[in-house]
Amino acid sequence: MTAEVFPDEFSVLEACGRLIDFNAWEQTKIDPEGWLSNFSADERPFALVMLSRFTFLTDHLVDQLFRSAFQNLSNALFGEAWPKFDEVCDRWRTFCNSALITIVQGETPNPSDSGWLFARKARQAVGIDQDQLKEPREVVAMLADGFSGPVVFVVSVA
Repeated sequence: MTAEVFPDEFSVLEACGRLIDFNAWEQTKIDPEGWLSNFSADERPFALVMLSRFTFLTDHLVDQLFRSAFQNLSNALFGEAWPKFDEVCDRWRTFCNSALITIVQGETPNPSDSGWLFARKARQAVGIDQDQLKEPREVVAMLADGFSGPVVFVVSVA
């Protein structure tokens, strides 16, 4: 790699500092200078490349992104012609109170599957009742028994 490929350390740390200042990064969770100190002088330029491309979202940003994505489901509910406000509120409340939330499991189901984080966020950030969070096999059984309400699959995509 040539010198032009490596970012300037001051610029990278300044950018990280701005992310902390803007509360996009939590100061207590992210320590760019401490992380860089783990690398030798020869490794440091490569570490700077990684740090300059590092993406971290705080819990409150992930919660808000999840809330927004969940609320975006209302577009599917109402399409282009939205009814009056009271009807929208009633239908959205009905949707939220009746939807089953489940995860997309991998080929080998694992308790650490990332979807469970977002199932929990459905409860904590959106207010979905705990009883609506279901294992995929439970949802399949309910559908086989005639459940015809909405099913929301949550998954983390890395």
